[in-house]
Formats: sequence, C-alpha cells, structure tokens
Amino acid sequence: GHKKGDEALIAVAKALKGSCRENDFLARFGGEEFIIVMKDTNKAESIKMAENIQASVASLSIPHKNSDVSSFITLSMGITTYSVNKEDSANNEKAIIKADKALYYSKNNGRNQNTHFYDI
Repeated sequence: GHKKGDEALIAVAKALKGSCRENDFLARFGGEEFIIVMKDTNKAESIKMAENIQASVASLSIPHKNSDVSSFITLSMGITTYSVNKEDSANNEKAIIKADKALYYSKNNGRNQNTHFYDI
C-alpha cells in the first residue's frame, strides 16, 4: 500500500544520500525518480558512482512482490555528463532530457541497470 511505498522511498532516498559525496546534489524528481548532480565527474566516474548506488539500494533488500526483475527493489538509472553553464539554462535542461532518455533506455532494456546517454 501507500505506507509501504512511502517507507521504501524514504529508505531508497537515505541510501542515495549515503552514496553521494558532500558536493553532490540529490533531489526527488517526481514519483519514484531521483536526480543526482555530481560536480566534476567524468563518464567513468559517474558510471562507477551509479554502480555503487545500485549496490547500496540492493543491500537494503526491500521486498518487491510485483516485479518481473527481482523480488527486491532495484534501480534503473540514466546518466549523462556535461559542463554546467549557469548562464545557459537550455543546455542544463538538455542534460536532464538526455539523462531521462538514458533512464528509459535502462527501463526498456531489462531494468536494474545504468545507461550512459552516449552509449545509446
């Protein structure tokens, strides 16, 4: 029910926060989606961080009875890397769109994985 869903979201958010570095920005992006902005992180580093985050959430062993992927909650992730330009909000928005496309690639290709936008 909703209470169990809320508890799962809280546990996942804590795991995400615990996996982030001090200068990373974490926010709930909607529903059951989160966004993490990692400063000064290249493609290889971002993929390694994603793997660590997925392992952290997997270690929670939160039951997910209705999943075709796993009996526990897993994460599908979309990643992109780019140079932030505070003066160019359109570029920042494009980065979010790219990460979202990579997320849906992960979801549509088996879930419980991370995909970098430049690999699709």
